Amino acid sequence: MILRTTIGLLALFLSATAWSAENDLPPAIRACMSISRNSERLACFDRAVKAVVDHGPSAEVEPGRSREEVFGIPAQRPPAPAAREASAAKAGVQPQELESISSTVKAMHTSSDGRILIELENGQVWRHEEERQLLLKPGDPVKIIRGSLKSFRIVTPSQHIARVTRVR
Repeated sequence: MILRTTIGLLALFLSATAWSAENDLPPAIRACMSISRNSERLACFDRAVKAVVDHGPSAEVEPGRSREEVFGIPAQRPPAPAAREASAAKAGVQPQELESISSTVKAMHTSSDGRILIELENGQVWRHEEERQLLLKPGDPVKIIRGSLKSFRIVTPSQHIARVTRVR
């Protein structure tokens, strides 16, 4: 009985780890996984990995999108310090990440898991990640700030701060 439980828990852990690792992949690499022909899939992986190595994962943002539009997108990770410095040296500019954005609450919805979804005027949607009530309503100005360990916080007009995750 104990062996069966242990094996079941191990299988659950391994499948959750694989799912998490797959979701952490940049979108270009994830897209390659669905290609059935070996030669095409390999060529796709080669292009996607070369783009990440040459420019870092942030290079996958479509051209023409602003830093505000990509602020908080989970697939966006800053390149490694060496890659960031090399990229900045090539361009002759200092790389600069946004530390916060400001917008107005357009609408609020409840997700299927009971969490509050906050739709902003700029088109972004953020999910409230805490159990406590969020004192916020449509029309309120908010600020989303970068936290530690790739986290984000929303600051309400009454200066309450809560953890949020970008959904869209």
